[in-house]
Parts: sequence; C-alpha cells; structure tokens
Amino acid sequence: MIPDPTPTAHTWLIEPGTRTPPRTSVTPDGLHDVRTLPLEPASPRLRLFAVAAVGSEIGTEFEAYEIAEVFAAPPGTVVLTIADANPPGPLPGLVTVTAYLSESASDAEPIAIWPHQGFAWPEIARTTVVFAARHPARSTR
Repeated sequence: MIPDPTPTAHTWLIEPGTRTPPRTSVTPDGLHDVRTLPLEPASPRLRLFAVAAVGSEIGTEFEAYEIAEVFAAPPGTVVLTIADANPPGPLPGLVTVTAYLSESASDAEPIAIWPHQGFAWPEIARTTVVFAARHPARSTR
C-alpha cells in the first residue's frame, strides 16, 4: 500500500542546495530521498513521487512523497513517475522516468520523459525539476 501524506505545498526549490548524505530509508513523515531510488529494484508497477524539495546543484537534496496518482499533488508540484523499462536482452534494471507539472486538482502536464535510464536518472531529471520549480504552474482556465 502506498502511503498518501499528500504534500500541502508545491515543489520547493532550494538554491543552491545542501550536500546531505544520501538516505536509503523513508523518513517518518514519508519523504523518500530521490537520489537513492535507483538502488531499489525496478518495480513492475508504476510509482509516482511528488517532489517536495530539490536543490539546484547536482548531488544536493532531492526529496519526494510517494503518491497514488498524478492528481494527488497540489498545483505547482513536480511529479515524477517511474516505470520498469526492461527491454528484452542484457540491460536489466532500466526505468522510464516522466516528469509532470501539476496545474490543478484535475490537470497535470507532462514536461519531460527519459526512456531506458540507469542509475543516474535522478541527476538527469534534476535539471527539469529545478526549471519547473522556478516556473510554477499557471493555469489558463
């Protein structure tokens, strides 16, 4: 079962960020260290993470809540989805990562997709997450 702490604020950008030690356990309030997610075996199910805080420099903090659906995040939140992308053959453990920007309680726009990524995907995704956090959602509705 996925815990649903539902973050109460949009993604928080930390300039430049703090070089915290990577953490492999979930905090009591449900925060995952995104930098260590590639250490977990690729799940056959889609996993979704609402980014709570991200440092703008490589290797700095990158925290997220696991959520049940893209629309569970408040507007201005970057949501990362992680799906097993194991192609047949000798490349185990690859994932496809997609970033969405939550626009409203019923709308999230895809902003990037990275297919067939290995262990470095959090740092690859960081740039897009930082950009989206700098440019919060502006609904046209």
